[in-house]
Amino acid sequence: MKIPGIYAIALLLFISCNHGATTEQTIMANDESPDSIMARVRRLKDPVAGLASTAQPINMGNYAGARALGVLAYEWGYAMVKMEQTIRENIGAQRSNFETNNRAPLNALGWSRQLPTPADKGVAPDCDAFHLSAVINLDEPYILQVPSTAGRYYVINIMDMYHNYLDCIGKRTTGTEGGTFAIVREGYNGSLPGGVKKTIVSKTSKVWLYGKLRVLEGENTMGVHDLQDQFVLKSLSNFEGRVNPGSVAALPDLPIYSPADSFRFYKQLALAVQSNPATDENKLVAAQLENIGIRDGSFNPSTLTTSQLRGLKDAAMEAPLAIIASQAKFARQVNGWSWVIKPENFGYNYSYRSFITGQYMESLPDKEALSTARNTDDEKSVFSGYNNYKIHFDGPPPVDGFWSLTLYISGSSQLYGNELKRYKISSETAGLKSNSDGSFDILIQHAKPNEISNWLPAPEGQFYLVFRLYEPKDEVLALQYNMPQVTKTRVY
Repeated sequence: MKIPGIYAIALLLFISCNHGATTEQTIMANDESPDSIMARVRRLKDPVAGLASTAQPINMGNYAGARALGVLAYEWGYAMVKMEQTIRENIGAQRSNFETNNRAPLNALGWSRQLPTPADKGVAPDCDAFHLSAVINLDEPYILQVPSTAGRYYVINIMDMYHNYLDCIGKRTTGTEGGTFAIVREGYNGSLPGGVKKTIVSKTSKVWLYGKLRVLEGENTMGVHDLQDQFVLKSLSNFEGRVNPGSVAALPDLPIYSPADSFRFYKQLALAVQSNPATDENKLVAAQLENIGIRDGSFNPSTLTTSQLRGLKDAAMEAPLAIIASQAKFARQVNGWSWVIKPENFGYNYSYRSFITGQYMESLPDKEALSTARNTDDEKSVFSGYNNYKIHFDGPPPVDGFWSLTLYISGSSQLYGNELKRYKISSETAGLKSNSDGSFDILIQHAKPNEISNWLPAPEGQFYLVFRLYEPKDEVLALQYNMPQVTKTRVY
């Protein structure tokens, strides 16, 4: 639902003010005397008209207004600040020695070329695909050429600098026969090459491409590497054999602020807003930033009162909590499995957009891939290799693509090294055995069982599980599919 004009700002300010403690509780917790400002506000039928404009209510109002705007600024702007930092991490550092890194220079495609192993550290790396990354500065259109993948699953998600999902190119949306795609800045009126299959339009001057190319269990990846090399990204001028002398080859470094700087977020936001001029739907919020000292790429505290600065300091501490709390509407735990649902369009839900950006930066739209995780069994005890566990599936999980169950060591989020070099069980696991009725069981334990076809090896210590569903069906997206329980079958 879209909220027009100033009503959007009013509603957002109201929501921001009502995260956690009220303004009154924050400012006047110890002032309950009959003559206090807040007591008079409560008594007056119209406090705006009836309250004298003396120093005390003005100072209190400055605090309350700055605090409310500070929270709003954080909720609205965190995604953009995080994106500016993340894209530089993806283009600013050289490729590491290990081939799971998909970094690349600005305006170039980067691919991982090796699946993760127990030696690799990361945030629960998946073993299902090679990963793609590209940061593009849209000073001119860019042309992406995609080869035929002959039915192999792939997806490229295009995100703007607000971490909005602009579009996906891939098996689900555009097929696997390949094609030529254009990515342009909004307002581009020039020509594009013939044969462009689809044009993706961005309102921001930079976009980030994040994608996956499926790797089958046990296959020779040389052929997959050949396929990766056929994905080509070129500027329009390069594609047409021309030189663009104004092309941007690198992004400027971002300043580093001390964690002790209470105003560091507002400084980061000022730079992000300058780099990404507000789109039409964001101009109302962006215009409010001048009221808290953000203008022309900088944060100027000298324009603010002591009360306003105190409000901004408190907002910088409260806003992250409000962002984390925003997941409540979208997070579910069903049968012990935790789900976090991402809307196709965040709309005015800036806080939840920031939550997804902060904790699920490298995520795909739910229609492409959805994951669920857990670290406890049916008795709500933490998973431990001292016990044996079983998951019983009545049949194949409802996906149009494929699924995988991966085990990670608690604390490090690393894969568990084992004699089988088996880090997941999936829809393509060779030799996976089904029962006579079509159901199947997955055994999760440290001790090697007599039958290893359906065994997912576990460490001696604690671990957790992540179940990924690629191209999930509608019942999964609606959380109407109940993932089976993880039952403890033996305790040592």
